[in-house]
Amino acid sequence: MGILFAAASATLASVVIIGGVIAWNSPPADRWYLVFLGLVMVPASPLTFYGIRLPLDGLLRLVINDDSHRLVTFAARPMIEELFKLWPLMIPVIWKSTTKETRLWRALAIGLGFGIGEIWLLADIVFRNNPEVANQSVLSLTGFINERAMVCLIHGGLTAIALHTFGAGLPLAITLHAAGNLPFYLQEISAFGLAATTWTSIVRTWVLWYFFMMVAFVWTMAGGDFHAIWLLFGDATCPYCGTVYPRASLTWNLRVVHQDHCPRCKART
Repeated sequence: MGILFAAASATLASVVIIGGVIAWNSPPADRWYLVFLGLVMVPASPLTFYGIRLPLDGLLRLVINDDSHRLVTFAARPMIEELFKLWPLMIPVIWKSTTKETRLWRALAIGLGFGIGEIWLLADIVFRNNPEVANQSVLSLTGFINERAMVCLIHGGLTAIALHTFGAGLPLAITLHAAGNLPFYLQEISAFGLAATTWTSIVRTWVLWYFFMMVAFVWTMAGGDFHAIWLLFGDATCPYCGTVYPRASLTWNLRVVHQDHCPRCKART
């Protein structure tokens, strides 16, 4: 039962941290859309797995060998998931109301919902097929909790990339998704003759750095102005026009580099 508690812990952490950031920074008028997007995307991961990926997997096994099968499924998974995450945009009211100001937060809500569904999909698979892991204590499954919470943010970042420039953004999101999965594929085929323990370390390190990269991207898309920084460092006052505004970043507010910009007069302070 430990895997179920771990899944609940990962879900709670994702909702509190990622959902909290979305709620605090998004336009208040858009909150109900965000809740809707998050909820409707929860079943999306199980639907893509059981409705698309498993049938496709069975078909591929009939026509290609194991090595080719691994490669094709590695390439197909990012395409399937990134395309499926965009289905809410087919709803006219969602598409018409998605603006430059709302698309990042909507993308993060979509990724959060999809990631939560993926948490429970994986927990169910482990529970049914790997009882020795499923029955471990929650403390033994902290790696699962941390990874799944990070993946919820990663999914949102990839969707934001797809929405940022819709024509080129989607292929880029698919490519970056494949890049994120690449070490898992290489681990599965025991690439370069490396030991399983070595690949485990590589995968964990890659996921961590990939997560930091996505956090940096989301931060940039948000204008580098999350309210979490305001909680730590408060407001800044422009010495030129007197406007009070939230500080922009940790490094800048340590006065290593002066890069705060007044939102009113645009002065660098």
